[in-house]
Formats: sequence, structure tokens, C-alpha cells
Amino acid sequence: MLSAAALVDVLDVLGADGALNLVGLGWLGSYFVLSGSPIAATALTLLDTGVLTQSEAFAQIVGSRIGASFIVLAVGFVYYLRGRGLADSVHVGVVTFLITTSTWVPVALLGLAALAGGWLDGVGFGAVAPLTSLTDAVFDPLVERADEVLPAGLLFAAAVFLLLAALRLFDRVLPSPENTGDRLAAAPARLQGRWAMFGLGAAVTLATLSVVVSITLLVPMALRGTIRRDAIIPYVLGANITTFADTLFAAAALEHGGAPTVVLTTMIFATLVALFVLAVIYHPYVRAIQWAAHRISRSRTSLAGFIAAIVVVPLVLTLV
Repeated sequence: MLSAAALVDVLDVLGADGALNLVGLGWLGSYFVLSGSPIAATALTLLDTGVLTQSEAFAQIVGSRIGASFIVLAVGFVYYLRGRGLADSVHVGVVTFLITTSTWVPVALLGLAALAGGWLDGVGFGAVAPLTSLTDAVFDPLVERADEVLPAGLLFAAAVFLLLAALRLFDRVLPSPENTGDRLAAAPARLQGRWAMFGLGAAVTLATLSVVVSITLLVPMALRGTIRRDAIIPYVLGANITTFADTLFAAAALEHGGAPTVVLTTMIFATLVALFVLAVIYHPYVRAIQWAAHRISRSRTSLAGFIAAIVVVPLVLTLV
């Protein structure tokens, strides 16, 4: 938390100020660390230290979710390099990115309006206070000692490295996508309905605390044809909701009362938008996503243009 204050100078250099800039910064940050969770946690820490406002922290979290979906596209390229067709290999990644972007835009607009209106102000989580106190007692002396001997920028870099190392270690002890995909593929066809897949995506992400891990499980299944392409969409919608379980706990452990409000706002509107898609506009939404994904992944040229766009857009948002 102390080291996050060192980012004030970086934010000043970039001129990152306001929701649009922070969406772009969170988006790009997820690219660099190959995960959305560290960027979301950093946003809450910056909020806790007073560097960001609630709206800015919320915007950075939204950006981190969009950027994290790029990782699944990268996994698709790995499968492509292993000899699979381009369209099949990247389809899941493109679909994931399109779903995430198309749903998080309305989530961002609704969430910013809710934060401006103070709808959830004062929300707190006193139930985790004993665990928070234990964590503080164990780690505060280490953090304070490190803060005394390391420059602020180096301390922040060390914190990010340790967080990434912890996430990587956690991922390594999970079942591999290939092995787990075989077991999931044995499920009856009726379990590939929209609501069942929505619940499965939410449950797997909640169990792994990693939306990247849970969605990556779909890649080998889709390549083998053991899961319908339209079943991917509700799964991703569910996964994008429960991915905030660890972020919510982190918010509860911080001293700033606004952090839980930001995360709850994110989760509430992500859930409402997902349910609206599933219950009201599901079939036209599926057709639109599949059409766009087909157009993007049908050739190297169209895919290259898509990748260029998802790099340029967050750069523009950061610098406007």
C-alpha cells in the first residue's frame, strides 16, 4: 500500500486523470502483467491512499477486466503455433474479448452514474476485521521495513513481482486445461444450455479465483468440438462476475471505506448486465458476437487489424 503512492509521479507524467484515462491505463496494465487481478488490486490500493477517486478506481478496474480478456486470445495463438487452424485457435479468445468489451461498456456507464449518485456509500465488511488484524500483524512489520530500505518505485515493482509470482504459483497447482477439459466434455449436452453454462462459468471462476484459468479451460474443448460455440458466451458472462471474489476480499481488508463500494458497484452492474443479456437479448446477442468473431478470425489480415485496434484504443484512452 505504501509503495502504490509512488505511482503518483507516473500518473502525472502520463496526464492520467479522470475515468477515460484510467480505463485505458487499467486496460494497458493488464496487458503488461498478463493478468487483471493485480491491476484491480492496485486500483483499490491507490484509492485507499487517496491517489484515485472512487470513479477513477472503478474505471481502472473496468479497464483491467477488458485487458485481461486479451490473455485468452494469446492462449489461442499458442494453440495455433502448435498446429491448429487460425480461426479455431483464436475463436475463443476473440469471442471472450468481444463479450467482455460489449458488456463492460454499459457496466462502466451505469457504475459511474451509481458512484456519482452515492447509491452504495458507506458499505463496509466488518466481518473480516479479525482476519485483517491477523494479516496486519504478520505483514505490516515486513512492509514497513522494506519501505525504510527500498526506494518507493523499487518497492512497488517488488510488490507487483510478488503478486504475480503468487498468482503463477496458484495457477501451477490447478488442473491443466487439457485434463480438466476432458472431464468437462463428458457432461451431458443439456448442460450446455445458457443458464447451466452461465452457472458453470461463475462456479469455476469462483473456485479458481482466476477468470483467465476458467476461460482457458474452454480452449481445448472448443478445438475438439466437444462444446458448442454458442455455449461459450454464457460461460464467459458467468466467469466475468465471480472473478471479483478476491478483489472484494481485498477491498474489505483496506482502511478506505470507499473500496468495498467500488467493488460492489462493479459486481452488481456486471451481474445485471449479464442477466439482461441472458434473459432478454440472448439470441440476437449470440448471433452478433458470432458474426463479429467470424469476421475477425477468418484471415490473418483481419485478425492483425483487430489486434492493432485493441492496442491503439487503450493508448488513446490513456492519453486523451
